[in-house]
Amino acid sequence: MTNGPSDESLFLKYRADGDLEAFGRLYDRYGPAVFRFLVRLLHDRAAAEDLVQHVFLRVHESRAAFDPRRSFRTWIFTIARRLAVNWAARTGGAATETDPPDLEDEAPSPEHRAIVRDEARALERALSSLSREDAEVLLLARYEGLSYEEIGEVVGCTSDAAKMRVHRALKRLAERLPESPRRTARPLKGV
Repeated sequence: MTNGPSDESLFLKYRADGDLEAFGRLYDRYGPAVFRFLVRLLHDRAAAEDLVQHVFLRVHESRAAFDPRRSFRTWIFTIARRLAVNWAARTGGAATETDPPDLEDEAPSPEHRAIVRDEARALERALSSLSREDAEVLLLARYEGLSYEEIGEVVGCTSDAAKMRVHRALKRLAERLPESPRRTARPLKGV
């Protein structure tokens, strides 16, 4: 996963000594992931950028409350989720962006890039049509790679409940996705 000291040891070093280099390394590790999670959950790039700063400010302010037996990763995503819920409640979830965020694409041909870009936009639109609860578990599972146990810690449920929530959210997402030539051309496993 990461080279060097663990997230928890970096955070404890920051908490104990005020080591800004350790805090900076945590920011480098988690800033982009927290931003991706927030921008896809809120559909508002400016709000996500602002909230990333608030997440790390909250990490700093709550440093004494961190339990070193727990995962720093789940702790920071829990903070990000709570701030996103509060932002959505305050603003009514009113996003300023109408299009989903652009996704990086390294497809070789222009035609392939166009298909991939259209499919990515369709996926982002379908994801944005889900409830916040469905979107957050999918973002944590599929985009950020959290385990069901970690997702359960972030959203406040058991790992089995998290697994069920992800499964149901995936089904709802699939129902919202348009058929794609690439999706229908793939053979089904076991058929």
